[in-house]
This record gives sequence, structure tokens and C-alpha cells, in this order.
Amino acid sequence: MSHRIVDFLARGLQYGPPKERQIYPFKRAFGLEPFEPNPVRTGLLERADEIGFEGGLEIIIFLLVLSRQIFILDRQPPPPPESVRSAPLRRPPSRAELRRRPPHPRPKFRVPPRAPPPSSRGLLRRLSPMASEDVHMADLEATSTDWSSSDSDDSDIDELLNDDETEMMVLLFGLKQTEDRMKLLDQRKGSVMGRMCIPRNRALGHEQLMQDYFAEVPTYPPRLFRRRYRMRRSLFERIVKDCEANCDYFKQRRNAAQVMGFSPYQKNSAAMRVIAYGIPADYTDEYLRIGVQTTTDCVRMFAKMVIKLYGEKYLRAPNEDDTKRLMEINEKRGWPGMLGSLDCMHWTWKNCPKAWHGMYCGKSRDATIVLEAVASQDLWIWHAFFGLPGTLNDINILNRSPLFARLVKGEAPTCNYKVMNNEYTMGYYLTDGIYPNYATLVKSIKEKKDRALTRKEACFTKNQEACRKDIERAFGVLQARFAIVRGPARFWDKETLVDVMTCCVILHNMIIEDERGLNLPCFYDNVGTRVQPERNPDRIEAFLAAHRGIENAETHHQLTQDLIDHHWQLHGQ
Repeated sequence: MSHRIVDFLARGLQYGPPKERQIYPFKRAFGLEPFEPNPVRTGLLERADEIGFEGGLEIIIFLLVLSRQIFILDRQPPPPPESVRSAPLRRPPSRAELRRRPPHPRPKFRVPPRAPPPSSRGLLRRLSPMASEDVHMADLEATSTDWSSSDSDDSDIDELLNDDETEMMVLLFGLKQTEDRMKLLDQRKGSVMGRMCIPRNRALGHEQLMQDYFAEVPTYPPRLFRRRYRMRRSLFERIVKDCEANCDYFKQRRNAAQVMGFSPYQKNSAAMRVIAYGIPADYTDEYLRIGVQTTTDCVRMFAKMVIKLYGEKYLRAPNEDDTKRLMEINEKRGWPGMLGSLDCMHWTWKNCPKAWHGMYCGKSRDATIVLEAVASQDLWIWHAFFGLPGTLNDINILNRSPLFARLVKGEAPTCNYKVMNNEYTMGYYLTDGIYPNYATLVKSIKEKKDRALTRKEACFTKNQEACRKDIERAFGVLQARFAIVRGPARFWDKETLVDVMTCCVILHNMIIEDERGLNLPCFYDNVGTRVQPERNPDRIEAFLAAHRGIENAETHHQLTQDLIDHHWQLHGQ
């Protein structure tokens, strides 16, 4: 039946007037343009076979024809009389004859008469399976006069069509089905028209990368590998193999053109370069032979896979063994019951939407997103809560944070300790002065205007601020190791920023575990030189005495008065 419908539409479009040939829902399905003068029937039939009409679409075309929504067939103009066709050709008039002739009046334009619109019964006969496949306009004109013949089937169809609501519902459903099918046909398949394809020679990029860093005798030594990948080679190869085994995106496959795609080492290296150096995505094109969009996709997929594979282990809350070990370490430092240091860090969002600037611009003019974290002495980050806007301070973020969720539910590990013969059952975190006075938070003591700190309070504040620097050091190493969280974020969506920050925290903990006890140097960008603490008390006292002598105000005033008297003796008297 679909062949007959297409044939009928083709002939209707061929003989119908131009204005009534504009069938938008079907011109793209059949491969026709609205004003194409002579559509080819063979092409229409081939297009119909490619599309594969379903029963619903045939019914809708059928109803559209019946309700006169598609087109109205015109009657062909009558042929010229035989006398006109058999008249001999005359010589065209000369210029002199044209000048002597009087001007003819401009004829009025007349619209040719149209044939009466076909009713449902005649079209039913033409579209029925028993009708002949070759439908001609002469037959349509001949049958337009005998619409009066009817039978039981025609009467049933007329009764169905008389129900306007049923016809409209079926019509709307068919139009919706047709539009959905057009959308499926319009979806991009393959390359975009007009986009230039650059032959980047992916195999050359893979071979160069493997020879430089992953060969048995690589071009660059392990020291430079750790500098550029922020981790040792064994850890990076472990991540590459896990990503390849658990995600099809990181597997090397052939595309639709049978061209071999990028290798897992290329994709993971591109993601690590962007995360480690904070560079734009197109910086990796020259060396790794990867375009901008592919590099961006690699960063997103790499972050998701790191969270999926290692988040449960390397971003977990302390369990019983971890809590016991942390309390033992901190008790040796003079802080029994301490679980870590708590603070917040802001990450600038460069491409924050303008509509959100009022929500994300806090103490600075730039839009920022806040990271709340808890770190221990070895810089391991035990808690990371990221995603709140920069207008919130540390107290607001703490109220929304799940830091004390396990403690409230009674699922936190037991933490019993004793200080000055007083027993406590909850661990605590070291914070700065903005945090509230909670039983699980220990703040430093600020000096007030009307009262100075006692020696006891000053000693406590000094040691508290010294141990609280663990979280500051963790933030510094995190930003130095992964420059993407140090500079402004270039992604547009917040979900990607959350994945990238969580991925950086997980990789930070993985590197700490992998390099624990090795005492490897830290020479990343914007870190500076490694400082060796001085243990000689005499040298420290001499250093402080020299600074006190430089900052001595009494010596400043005495020197000024002596110079005043000296110049008075020289020039004044």
C-alpha cells in the first residue's frame, strides 16, 4: 500500500499548483523540495523503501488526503483547438509594423478554474489495494462526477470521519509520529558537513609517546616522568589498565572509516596533562595528536572512571583502624583525640554563567566554588565536600556538609580518650576562629582589645595553629600538584567541575599512598624549594634576635634625634 500512496502523492505534487505542493511534513521524508517542478516517481519509491513506512504513517497520509490537508488536485487546462495547432507559423512583425500598430490593452490575469475537491469515497477507491497502480489525472477527473455511488463500506467510513474529535486525535497522533520520525532522520550520523578533517597521524603520536615515557629504555628518566605526570610510572600504568578494562571509551578501536582510534595511553596522557598543568584542551594536539573535543571528553571520562574505580577506597571516611592510627599519631603530637584539621578552599569558576554570578561571587568579584576538606599530618584528605557557591562562609558550608552525618546516625567509630582526668567519647577537628563552638571543634584563642592572652593561652594558640597547618599544607600540595584546581576553571557545567575536583583529591591520596616512606622531592610548578627545618636552638635565637634588632623602634627614634642634632651643628649655628 505504501507504493500506491507514494505514487499518488507524486502525481498530486506533479500536477498540483505550487502553493498547494508545499507539504512540509513529507517533503523531507520523500527527498522532495517544496517547489520541485517534476518529482521522479522512481526516486520516491526507492525513498519509501529506505524509510520503511509503518501502518500508522499510512493511515495519517490517508486521513490527511481525506481532510484536504495535503493538496487539492487541479483540473488540467483544456488543450488548444485543432485550428490553432494546425495553423502555419507566421513571420514575426518588423519594427516599422510594430510602431504602426495601436497598443493593445493589458489583459487581466484570470485564475484558471479548479476542479471540485475530491471526496473521501473517490480517494478511498483510488487508494484501495484493488485499485490500479497507474493512476492518471484523466481518471481522477472522470471519477469526480460519480461520487454518488456508495456501499456499506463507504457509509461506515463516512460515519467514522463525521466524528471530528476522533479524526482530530488520530490526526494529531499521526503528525507527532511523523515529526518524531523526521527528527530521527535529521540526527547527525558521522561527520558534520563542512568540517575539515585533519589527518593527525594518530599512530605517530602513540609511537612517540611510548618511546618517550613507556619503553624499556625511555627517552625521559623517571624523575621527569614523575614531574610531568605527577606520579610514578607504575601507578599511572595501573590507572591506564584499569580504565581500559572497565570502560569501552579507553579501548583502542576502529571507527566507521576503519581508521584505528587513539590508544589508552594517549587518552589518559591527554587527561593528565590538562589536569596536571591546567592547560587548554588544544595544547595536547601537537604532541599527542588529539583534538580539542576529544581531549575534553578524555578529561570528563577520566574523572568519572577514577571516581568509579578508586573513590570507595581513597575517599572514604576513617574506619576503626584508621581512627585508632590517627589518634595514636596525634597523641604523640600533644593532641589526644584529634582526627584532623578542617578548613575550606575556593576554586575560581571562569566560565560561570552570568545568571549565577550573584550566587557564586562571594568575598571576591570572581565566581568561586568551595571545597571543604579534612586532612591529617601526612596530607591525606579524609573528607572532601565540594560544590557549594562562594557566597557561603565556612559556617554555612559546615551546616550543609555531611561531615558529622555518621556521628549523628551512630555509625562513627568509637573514639574514647582522656584529657586531664576527663573522659570524652567524640573526636575533634582543629579549625580557625570562624567556626562555632562545637564539642567536635577546637579553635584557637584570639587576643581581645581589652585583654591580652595569658602565657598559658598563648602556648595553646601557638601549638593549635601549628598543627592546624596540616590542612593548609594539603591545599597547597593539591594546587601545586594539579594546576587545574589552582587556576580558573574553564568548564561550563558544574557537574564536570565536581568530578574534576573529586578526581584530583582521589589521585592526591593515591600518590601519597604510593610514595609513602620514599621521601621523594616535590618540584612541581609554583611550589618553591623544599625547606629543611632547623633544629639548632642557638641559631634560631640568634635569628630572632637579629630580627628584633632590625625592628627596634627605640633605636629608630634615637638615630633620628642624633641626626637632627648633627645637622644643626653643621648648618644651623
